[in-house]
Amino acid sequence: PGSTDADCAETKPSTSMPCYSEVACDWSMGAWSECSSTCGSGQRVRSVTCSAAAGCSGEAPVKAEACYGTSACEWTASEWRGCSTQCGDGVENRSVACSSGVD
Repeated sequence: PGSTDADCAETKPSTSMPCYSEVACDWSMGAWSECSSTCGSGQRVRSVTCSAAAGCSGEAPVKAEACYGTSACEWTASEWRGCSTQCGDGVENRSVACSSGVD
């Protein structure tokens, strides 16, 4: 005949126990925001969360980084200065700069 739990006098040992593993716990990153500057140096950010309440292994990915926006950069020009000569061919000059400060 086959054995049954009743055949053993002592309490049956546990067949399972609680455990915790971070093997598949991953960091979840959102999309990067637009650069905080539309012309020049700025910063962009994203959300970073861990899929486990007790934490993920390893260092969290960066939430913010430097960026450089150019969508609103414009050229600015000063007035023309007088001609370099009063008679004949000459050259007229003016200052021209990008609003980002980088030409």
